[in-house]
Order: sequence, then C-alpha cells, then structure tokens
Amino acid sequence: RAVASSFLYEERDFDILLNFYDGPPVADWPGVEHLVCQRGTKSSAIAKLLEARPDLLLRYDAVLFLDDDIVLSAPAVSPFFAEMERSGPDLAQPSLTAESSCVWPVLKQPAVGPGVRLVNAVEIMMPAMTRFTLERAGWAFGRANSGYGVDLLLGHEIVDRLGRKAGVIGAVVASHEKPI
Repeated sequence: RAVASSFLYEERDFDILLNFYDGPPVADWPGVEHLVCQRGTKSSAIAKLLEARPDLLLRYDAVLFLDDDIVLSAPAVSPFFAEMERSGPDLAQPSLTAESSCVWPVLKQPAVGPGVRLVNAVEIMMPAMTRFTLERAGWAFGRANSGYGVDLLLGHEIVDRLGRKAGVIGAVVASHEKPI
C-alpha cells in the first residue's frame, strides 16, 4: 500500500487498481481508478478478477502486478511499459537492485544490464503481462493459492508453449524491500 500511495501524489499516465485482501480500505483513495476488496492472495485475487471482471484487466495493453513491498516510482512505470512494448516481451518485470531479496540473481543489477535480458520466467512479486498473456495464460493464477510456482508456470506457458518472449527491463530498477 505504501507504493500505491506514492503513485497517488505523483503525475502519472497509467491507471491504478488496488486490491485489499483483508477487508475494506481504512482510508480514502481518491486517485485510484479501480478499488477491489476480496479476501485471498495475490494469485487468487487475479484469478477471481479474470473470472468475474475480466474487463478490469483486459481493457489494457499490459498490466503490472506489484507486491506491496516493491519500491518503484511512478515516473518509472511509463518507461517500463514503453520498453516492454518496444522490445516485445509478453511477460516482463523491472530489474531489481543488487540488494533486493530475490531467488534468482539473474533478475538483479548488474547482471541484467541496461537493456532487456531475455529469461524463461519472471518473479511473481512484480510480473507485467500483455493482454495476450492474460488471455492465454491467466489461468495459471488459479493453480496456486500462494502464488508459489505461478511465475514458473507463466514462463513455461508463454516462452516454451506459446513461443513468445519473457524479459527483464534493465533500464527500470525496482527494490524488493522485505526478505523472502
């Protein structure tokens, strides 16, 4: 929620959907385009939205699903989407700072570098997906309640089965604040 609140006070050209997992919000969120309250996890929430309200996600060319412990500035989001569109991955994520907690060091700087590093999967903490990915592989979110393994399943579906690209956008760097 700390990440989302900073987005509200910075100029932006993207929409925000906040999902509250533990009941209704305790504060007003006047700059939020979509506010959802549903119990569960990130994966179950995305699965429920794709089933019950696909219009909330499929109206966009791409969607970025951020965990609440990811630090990414609002001005970095638009360049991220622009590079994703330019370079063509259907599954992507910003790179991570070297200090970030992450299972795969290949997703961190300096390993990623400034360009786009092609990978076979991205972390569930901040996957970005094109409409193509949501339509053809969004079912993966319903396969695990915790999200554990969903990132690998998405990567397999998009890269191996559908022959599309997954990548880490090196020019945009985020920080994962909590240890895994």
